[in-house]
Amino acid sequence: MGRRADADQLRRGQVAPALIGPLMHVQLGYAPQLVVEIAASPASYDLHQKYWAYERAGVPEYVAWRVLDGALDWFRIEHGRYVRIELDAAGIIESAEFPGLRLAVASLPAGDPSAVRAALQPGT
Repeated sequence: MGRRADADQLRRGQVAPALIGPLMHVQLGYAPQLVVEIAASPASYDLHQKYWAYERAGVPEYVAWRVLDGALDWFRIEHGRYVRIELDAAGIIESAEFPGLRLAVASLPAGDPSAVRAALQPGT
């Protein structure tokens, strides 16, 4: 990168993945509660690096939607390490940081917005 990254570069995703964790605390003063990534390449190296950076920074939840793989990975910090969150019996994952934020995972790659919206309704 050759120069010091600033908070605007971090927000725009223009920072090397290895620097993300430290920059969250130094430049922003905090780590976000939830990071959501949309990856356009399968099993992205960049995604792997960000996983470790977010874990080190203490980001409580990290979601990666791997569009070309048709997969969504949701991780939550437990005892300082990310663990993958599994779908419930209805195929839904719910955020611990943002109660009510629920995703019907199979509906995302299927492009079914009504099913995605329905998952947000209580009792579904």
